[in-house]
Amino acid sequence: MQDFISGLISVIVPAYNVEKYIFRCLDSICNQTYRNLEILIVDDGSTDNCGQICERYAKRDDRIKVIHKENGGLSSARNVGLENATGEYIGFVDSDDWCENGMYERLVHALENGADIAVCGVRHDYEDRYTSISGFTNAFPGGKQFGSHDAVRELLLERYMTFASWNKLYKYKDISAMRFPVGKSSEDLWLVYNLLKESRVIINDGYADYHYFHRSGSITAGDSYSHARMDALYFAKEIEADVIAIYEDLREEANIMVMRFINALLWQIHLNGNLEEHHKDICTLKKELLARKDRILESTCIKDREKENILHWAHNDIWNMADNSNDNPDGKNSSNDKEKLFCFYEILCQWNQNKTLKRKSITDKLMQASFHKVIIYGCKELGELLYLELIDNGIDVVCFVDRNTDYYIGRAVYTPNQKLPDADCIIVSAVYYYDGIRKQLEAYTDIPIISLKNLVYDYQIV
Repeated sequence: MQDFISGLISVIVPAYNVEKYIFRCLDSICNQTYRNLEILIVDDGSTDNCGQICERYAKRDDRIKVIHKENGGLSSARNVGLENATGEYIGFVDSDDWCENGMYERLVHALENGADIAVCGVRHDYEDRYTSISGFTNAFPGGKQFGSHDAVRELLLERYMTFASWNKLYKYKDISAMRFPVGKSSEDLWLVYNLLKESRVIINDGYADYHYFHRSGSITAGDSYSHARMDALYFAKEIEADVIAIYEDLREEANIMVMRFINALLWQIHLNGNLEEHHKDICTLKKELLARKDRILESTCIKDREKENILHWAHNDIWNMADNSNDNPDGKNSSNDKEKLFCFYEILCQWNQNKTLKRKSITDKLMQASFHKVIIYGCKELGELLYLELIDNGIDVVCFVDRNTDYYIGRAVYTPNQKLPDADCIIVSAVYYYDGIRKQLEAYTDIPIISLKNLVYDYQIV
């Protein structure tokens, strides 16, 4: 084993083309209240001024050592850092992130009080948006201690543990033989899981001290999706198999973990926008999601709302567009996709304006027409929003109607050609296809049919 210096933290900072952000990162590490640091910056073949900036920092602070290497990716850079570390403890900081000044002092305190791994919460900071917090044990001001079984459970549910390597402090003896998988995306997953699994005591210190910065163009940015991100699904399924083999009672949590990764990948593809390019990934994820649907529906570990959020991807129109199978009652095809999305956007804006500025509710208009029992056509986004607004205001949503009856929405789902229960009206949330849907429904029912658009824009409803 490599000799180490007692009490020394080796902070490994992989850096690649981050000249805009590296100052904030290094300042936050150099200004830590815990001073016994070895700061290993691994310049992974940067082509901007990042390498020179790091060298300037090294001249000002003798705790900094800069290692220049050919570009090999994040895992390769972290592994080089591990091979050169001499500290008793190991920490990682990504070069566009930063830390609160007391982070390492608190984490070291946890290790010195019996923990094998010390964890802190994470603040998610965005270039143009809000800050959110995850893994923050504010319910336990003094921190919270976990054994390996409970730590793995928290990791799978992503509550007081996260799959990230950088909001943790490790003992060198525990991590020295491990390496990040080179050439893989989502490289933290397998390593962090195995470290938690092999540890006796893991402490979350109760502070959200690590700032994870979401920047456009970074590896995790939505607009830079590539097939490499499917590695996350590979690692998630490997972890699931291992969990089931070791912790049979965590089978449900492991399935939820995989489903959340599927959900995240579908969101990333959605944000990327190029559906045809990622058609194969969409099909793989959709198939995996549908195969696990029943297990998610039966889960008691997550709320019904999250189940709906995850499962709606399986049938969302966006994937049908990619499949070139967007058949609809009006016979419109994917050439109308932009028009359809614009219609969706306009209705959302008007709906919000009605509620926030005009203090007008869809429910008020239904009540005026003596419509108290309603059927909703369409289980997707507008249908979900309408459902929540109606039940919150005392309207009885009898059921949903949709061509696909596999949705989980909290009410029965009928197909358009089935005999429908009694109701005062049917509200069509799929407004873009309203004319075709109305003609189709009129062949099977005498219940009045209303477009959600008419309700939102205060047109005559029948």
